[in-house]
Amino acid sequence: MVTVRRFRGSDTGVLWALGALPNVGETADPTVAVPLSPAVGVPSGFPDLADVEGAFLAVGGEFLVVELDGHLVGMGGFRPGGDGRAEVLRVRVHPATRRRGVGRALMAELERRAVAAGLRALHLDTATNQPEAMAFYEALGFVEVGREHQPGWSWTLAFYVKALTGVDEAYDVAAPAYAELFRDSLRDSPLDRAILGAFADVVKGEVADVGCGPGHVTAYLAGLGVAVFGVDASPAMIGLARQAYPVLRFEVGSMAALNVADGALGGVLSRWSIIHTPPPEVPAVLAEFRRVLAPGGHLLIGFSAGGHPTQAYDHRVAPAYLWQPDHLAGLLRECGLAEVARLVCEPERSDPRQYKGVQLLARRA
Repeated sequence: MVTVRRFRGSDTGVLWALGALPNVGETADPTVAVPLSPAVGVPSGFPDLADVEGAFLAVGGEFLVVELDGHLVGMGGFRPGGDGRAEVLRVRVHPATRRRGVGRALMAELERRAVAAGLRALHLDTATNQPEAMAFYEALGFVEVGREHQPGWSWTLAFYVKALTGVDEAYDVAAPAYAELFRDSLRDSPLDRAILGAFADVVKGEVADVGCGPGHVTAYLAGLGVAVFGVDASPAMIGLARQAYPVLRFEVGSMAALNVADGALGGVLSRWSIIHTPPPEVPAVLAEFRRVLAPGGHLLIGFSAGGHPTQAYDHRVAPAYLWQPDHLAGLLRECGLAEVARLVCEPERSDPRQYKGVQLLARRA
């Protein structure tokens, strides 16, 4: 029987023994006996196991152990960081008890407790010399968001993240800080203002700002004389937008199912609103944009660019995806939206991610 519970001080010696077992690939020995005999010293590389209470529990984190038929065979914990995230650490399963549900039970309980603690995401790292661990985390819904390799390493670190809430719930939590951060963002972005101005010049008819957030870009377009309304999946974002711009219309809604009649709009603005959509679902979203556009209507779509057709990355609010511009332009063509202009902005030197910002202007035939 598999049982998951919180760490106790009396577990320490066995945890040290578990942490000291080789666990990479063929070094993991399934013939090691259960139960383990307690170790007398902290395993090399794991100083936090010397004081689990102080390193995890006392800082608002969690540390769990797994028992199988009364014997301790698994462990793992999380430690909270900033922005509602926590790092998962020290996940180990006795090699003789793998594929018996120990790891899944441990991770499920860690996630449940992280949600109860109000956390929005878990992140962790493993290495490419542990393909079984990578496959395990991916099967649990973790998304790889980056890799790191250093000279002298025979492996490459792989970084993973998993959202514990939906994107709309995550943005509900982040809404006040997001609104403050981006309220004046257009003031110092002349190229953004330029392409928004071009968009305002070519659209004829009403425009939907899809994924409008706190409404600052919606208001900017309205100031250019555009008949525009905002749509966002986050009720908190819509509440802030209505409060800041009470004369404009804002609605809670999904960009995958807009409450708009076929061919009713002259334009759709989608600034970085597709980035949290899993790539296989994006063609349906683009088809929805085309559905609501009148013939000759325009879409202005913004996103962060990568060198691969799509690539996951670790966004501060929720997992997100980079898009290769030509690949996304091809998807637009496939659903009847022809690219007519493209703006590519190099990242600021201060931007730690160094991703290009791309905005495509496309027209419905």
